[in-house]
Amino acid sequence: MRTFTRWFHEFFLPHIRSTTKDNGLLIMDNWGPHGAKISDPFVQVTMLPFPPNCTAVHQPMDQGIIQAVKMKYQYKLLSKVFETVEHRDELQQMSSRILAGTTGLNEGKQAHLLDVQCIL
Repeated sequence: MRTFTRWFHEFFLPHIRSTTKDNGLLIMDNWGPHGAKISDPFVQVTMLPFPPNCTAVHQPMDQGIIQAVKMKYQYKLLSKVFETVEHRDELQQMSSRILAGTTGLNEGKQAHLLDVQCIL
């Protein structure tokens, strides 16, 4: 419960406040720590937990959402690969002074974790 509370107050709320002044809705499962009495002191974010035992009803919908996210991610990553292939030699020459292991698609090299993270 402490981890969720800390995440909510120290990371989630500041991020929301830095991006928008509009009200928001945080939809979450009803797992124990998530059901804690946590609230936004400025009432910008309202928390809405799912009702108990709704997993069997909603889980089939998750598959469609997960598939859509995977397809979008794969499309973006492949687009980035194709985008850099045309200029690969130029990118590699420009990045020749960068340390090995820190280069990725932007430098004409193989994709690494930073590339994967930045695609989303």
